[in-house]
Amino acid sequence: MPDSSEVVSGAANAADAAAGAPGLLGMLPPLLVMLAFFYFFIIRPNQQQAKRHKEMIATLQRGDRVVTTGGIYAEVVKADENEEFIKVEISKDVVVKIDKSSVARKIEIDAVKS
Repeated sequence: MPDSSEVVSGAANAADAAAGAPGLLGMLPPLLVMLAFFYFFIIRPNQQQAKRHKEMIATLQRGDRVVTTGGIYAEVVKADENEEFIKVEISKDVVVKIDKSSVARKIEIDAVKS
């Protein structure tokens, strides 16, 4: 037969376990705030930037001036929508074939004249 100290300690353990549950629920709101922060300030902007880059690459056409990820300024000579590569002229009569994904940005003509 259990004595009174064992019964009291068993009840104390049950009370401690019940008190721990609100602690877990108390941690949920800060965790949700952190997840929302990561989504809205890190994940979503990165997805939007990737979407804009993909659209820019899809609209490349002959005569567009571009900068590659390596920092090379070039002019598009041939851009086929069905191919993964484009041909660019980096100097007079120097045409190279590059991967479309290596185009960092498109340069507007007005920006070049300034």
